[in-house]
Amino acid sequence: MGALPDTCPGVVKLFWNALLPITCKAIDRVIMKPQQANWPSLAEMGALNTTMLIQTLVWLDFHHPETILPLLNDLSDQQLNVLRLLTLSLGLEHFSSCLAKSKLSPLSVNQKDLFHQLLKCLKTKPDYYLLRPETCTVLSPLFAASGLTVDDMKTLASERDDRQRLPLQTLLEEHLDCADADPFFDLDESRFQTWFEFLVQHTPKEALPECLGCLLRSKEPKNINYYWALLLFQRAGCDLLKVPLNITSNPHSEQWISDLPVRDYTNDPTTIHELLTYLQQHPDTLCDPDKTDRMITRLKLSPAFQAVTLLAMSAAERRALIARWHQDPARMKSLFLDRYFSLEQHYTGPWLPFMVILQHDLPTVTADADAAEVLETRVDQSMAGLQDREQLASLPPGLVTDWQNAEQLDIYGRSIHIRKKRKHASNEPSDPCSFRLKFRKKQDNTAPEPWADFTREQAVLSVLDGGKLPLQLESGLLKAGGVYRLPEARRLLSRACFIPEPLQQPFLDSVHIEPQGHTFVQVLQDTPATRHYHHYPYLINPELGLTRDSAFAGIRLYCRDSGRLWRAGIKSPDAMGVFHTQSGSKTWNPLPGYTLRRQHLFCTSTLCAWNAQIPDIAHAPAGARDFQGVMAMDKLPGDIYGERRLDWNHPQDVRRARLVELAKQFYGATLNWLRVRHDLDELDHNDPEHLHSLASELMTLYVDLFSQAFGGTNEFWTDTFRQRLPDETLKQAVRECLYWCSPQHPYVTDIHTGRFPSEVYPEHQHRDLQLLSHDLYQDGFKSHPDVVGANLGLTNMGQMVLQHLSGIFWFGVMEGVYTIQSEKNKDLSGSE
Repeated sequence: MGALPDTCPGVVKLFWNALLPITCKAIDRVIMKPQQANWPSLAEMGALNTTMLIQTLVWLDFHHPETILPLLNDLSDQQLNVLRLLTLSLGLEHFSSCLAKSKLSPLSVNQKDLFHQLLKCLKTKPDYYLLRPETCTVLSPLFAASGLTVDDMKTLASERDDRQRLPLQTLLEEHLDCADADPFFDLDESRFQTWFEFLVQHTPKEALPECLGCLLRSKEPKNINYYWALLLFQRAGCDLLKVPLNITSNPHSEQWISDLPVRDYTNDPTTIHELLTYLQQHPDTLCDPDKTDRMITRLKLSPAFQAVTLLAMSAAERRALIARWHQDPARMKSLFLDRYFSLEQHYTGPWLPFMVILQHDLPTVTADADAAEVLETRVDQSMAGLQDREQLASLPPGLVTDWQNAEQLDIYGRSIHIRKKRKHASNEPSDPCSFRLKFRKKQDNTAPEPWADFTREQAVLSVLDGGKLPLQLESGLLKAGGVYRLPEARRLLSRACFIPEPLQQPFLDSVHIEPQGHTFVQVLQDTPATRHYHHYPYLINPELGLTRDSAFAGIRLYCRDSGRLWRAGIKSPDAMGVFHTQSGSKTWNPLPGYTLRRQHLFCTSTLCAWNAQIPDIAHAPAGARDFQGVMAMDKLPGDIYGERRLDWNHPQDVRRARLVELAKQFYGATLNWLRVRHDLDELDHNDPEHLHSLASELMTLYVDLFSQAFGGTNEFWTDTFRQRLPDETLKQAVRECLYWCSPQHPYVTDIHTGRFPSEVYPEHQHRDLQLLSHDLYQDGFKSHPDVVGANLGLTNMGQMVLQHLSGIFWFGVMEGVYTIQSEKNKDLSGSE
């Protein structure tokens, strides 16, 4: 048997070496013959004591894919075929790919039997499989490895097995427990849900009532997922009048929906029964926006049920319904003003329908998408010349001399801003007469920064500076000055003329020094527009030209430029360090429901130590900064957002990534400006002037961002926010910002005294935010009293307190997709 590499953990070696021979002998006894229709299922394999083997396969596929090929050498073709079925069923990509590439004979079974068997094996991931986040789609490479094409499976959806079951019936009978397991908005996370939707769509229409009977005969409680299932059947042409709807319910089966005192927020069996009865009586409801709106209003559907209803409509009917809502101020207020906000548990606001449907309706490609491809092509060409590190020259002596004799040194992170001594007093003040050195850093205090990451900024800046992309960025860009080696790095960096003595050791600790004693450094040349590049917005110093106005102007520059990049399908510079640090408590994602496991839901999570986060925006005229991470979005690593791996071939994942990036820009700009006002002590929720000025400033930032992200003039977006966004939504968002971000922490006293802040939440229905006093200190919510900076939310509960910022964000995206895009479509159709 092939030997495992030394890097493989000993426990895995033990599992493999001890269990595989036993398993292979057991498999041989039930190995498939051409005439057999019944394949061994995972349950049968489990009876052969292969549970430990399965865990080992999962471990190897995730952590040690390089070990797979050696392990396959001593297996027979028949054993390999059985292993292929097992790894296909488990969703092990590396194993399946290796087996598919091997010269195996075709599986000795017809396609119908293979398809039914794969559906039997499509269990949701077992606990140990959570190590392997993936997106399972119909076009998954796992099923490509099975030899079945999508067209094959569409045809096979009407083929019955030896028990006269259609594939949809096989799926339902084998996995009815899965129907209740996953929220409807995780459709592509669950293999059951993915295949359920596919099979409903491709099962013959006359057989759908028979299949629906399998679902309804289940003794499982019927929650909102069953409502979604019934809508799928109806959309596929199933006549619900021919199916008896005997609905039972479990009041605890929808804990992922906040338990608010609105009738159908909980899993009220009457609600689901009424919904399905209504659809029986009005079968064309979802084909008519007016009738759909009438059902939502008459049955008082909650945001969750509204989301499912909208999702089941066609895209055109959905747009028509939203256009109808635009004309109804009361409806808009109900969608974007939350009267039930609670911090006690994970909570999604009334804008949940848009969070769900925009994953389907947001365009995946924009008119400026060619810019992303051009960017990557030219950046790759530029980086190719920096790959041979041995050929890099030493830092030019002239720059070393300017550094040693600098008039002023500013250390920020792993970079040094060097202001050269002026040779002539007549030099113009606008002449920057300065440059920057950016060193290759250590990652996690040990490993060096990947070379491609370190050199990418040089390449991106050279492409943007060359005017090769029609992006019209306004932020001041540094000029790429090359990558060099710095010999005797430790000796130089330990001299006071190069690094001020108090900063030497921290700086050395952050810089990676090669065993030969040198390090690598980028040279970045200043321009008149980058003189404030290393000054964060909250650093106000009028003597240096760092004013409140220049801070706001810098954030506005960031909003406009990040919007331009987003529209072109390019990831913009992150606005805060917390966005590009993917480790533990240091990372924060404003849309965790798109990228993490479902227990995080769609609520915006707590931001820890918000006013201690280091921003990545500069005062004007610099604006956006740190262009190392700028790249085409489809080039981002699949695990960039953490736990849930994104698939860039999957349109819904592309939309999710685009929405996450836009949310990062939105929240980043907002929190940077709140930090400025925090340090200036301009966050008093009892001061009408603070309320008015912050509302005006936030709207200015959002107009800048959304006008560039979606198109449309500033006047259009100003009028849109003023006329369509409910006025109380903006006021509520501003009051929350002033209350929760104030340096005086007024909520601390309110929580201790049990006082409800009615001046902050005047329309709250229950006058109780269900706030707890744990993790509460005199200076706010904190995970530990010694932590610098307060949390925006409860540490353990993970709920963001600035709830209505989410409402404004989703309003802006809704307008960009359903209004701007609709107008563009009208213009295109008119021109034809």
